Amino acid sequence: MRVTDERGNARYYFRAKGNTYPLLGALGSSQFYKNYNKYLELHVTGRLQSRKRLKRRVVRRSYTASSKSELVPGTVGWVIVQYLKSPRYAELATSTQRLYRTEYDFLRRTIGERVLVNLDTHDIDVYSARVARERGPATADMHLRLISSLWKFSKGLPACRRRGRPNPTFEAEKHYKTKLPHEPWPAAVQQRFLQVATPPLRLAFLLLLYTGQRRSDVVAMKWADYDGTKIYLRQKKTGQVLAIHVHRRLKEALDAIPRVHDSILINRCARPYESDSLTHAIKRTLRSIGAEKYTLHGLRKSAGVALAELGRSELEIMSVLGHKTPKMATYYCRQANRALLNESAIKAWEAAT
Repeated sequence: MRVTDERGNARYYFRAKGNTYPLLGALGSSQFYKNYNKYLELHVTGRLQSRKRLKRRVVRRSYTASSKSELVPGTVGWVIVQYLKSPRYAELATSTQRLYRTEYDFLRRTIGERVLVNLDTHDIDVYSARVARERGPATADMHLRLISSLWKFSKGLPACRRRGRPNPTFEAEKHYKTKLPHEPWPAAVQQRFLQVATPPLRLAFLLLLYTGQRRSDVVAMKWADYDGTKIYLRQKKTGQVLAIHVHRRLKEALDAIPRVHDSILINRCARPYESDSLTHAIKRTLRSIGAEKYTLHGLRKSAGVALAELGRSELEIMSVLGHKTPKMATYYCRQANRALLNESAIKAWEAAT
């Protein structure tokens, strides 16, 4: 039996004794006929169960490892399997791999049978709206990025002939609205923060600003990673291995601190900070000085801006912050150049009037 849903997609069912049973897989595929023959055998032998019970069992088994080989080439589910086996996925950090695998499993269960190159912007909007309702706007936007990655990865795959079709996520609607953009901290905010911050938070400030690293990397720093001149680390997000030369102000602070724990950054109870607890502590301090618009991650932006204003090159900024691409480094340099040009223009204006 063929049924067309509200989006115009055809769904096929096996009908027997007034009940309908969903047939998985594209029409004519091996998975389709396997499901059809299974229902037919159960019907002939009198062992066909109720639709509700049987549907639960089929859905639970439809995307197990044993069924991956039955996915139709060119479908979203099939491309996901190819991507998870690719060097591109293997290059990601372990934590990122775990996160992506979970989200790709959801993507595969939801629209895994759709042909990837046939998806258009409307299809993506409908899917992302569902994810936003069920799992939140940030996750919905993450799924847009995941689908975009699949689209880019599919280039060159014989089963995915795109024929010039554009990436359907380019014009898709975004759902997450940033409430607090990660703006660099002005010098005045930095000074006020240091005046009221506790000693652990002052050290956190110096580590975040003068290494330019993310909070997850800062809280993971160990004394064993510091040799008196450099701090060695592997970024959790990108897997980049860095050897950061320690700024003079940070070195003075580190050399004056007693090493009572393996972790460099510890709270007043002599326990290592977690990423979230450090964020909340800094947020409370910023709120106390009336600077709640700024965020912990803004110190990473402050590091990039400071280096750019000193005329450092994009490659130098990338070497400190650990960016894989020059996109953000170029942004910092452009902002710094704009500020210098603005100052030069105003001075010329003053001289002329």
